[in-house]
Amino acid sequence: MKPAIVLALGTTLLAGCATPAQQAARFEQNFAYRVQTYGASCEKIGFKRDTDPWRHCVMTASPYQQSSHH
Repeated sequence: MKPAIVLALGTTLLAGCATPAQQAARFEQNFAYRVQTYGASCEKIGFKRDTDPWRHCVMTASPYQQSSHH
């Protein structure tokens, strides 16, 4: 019985793994969403679009950090 449990557990764990291509695609989708959502805000606070600091701003921006002092 133990080998069957180990096999079932191993199969379940492997099914949850994504290939590097799938992980890259997921990252690209997430980044595109974040650019659409936070890109303009990062530019408004002074980051030049398509620079490393701007990308960092886009990736670390949070809706909880959005200022309401307009």
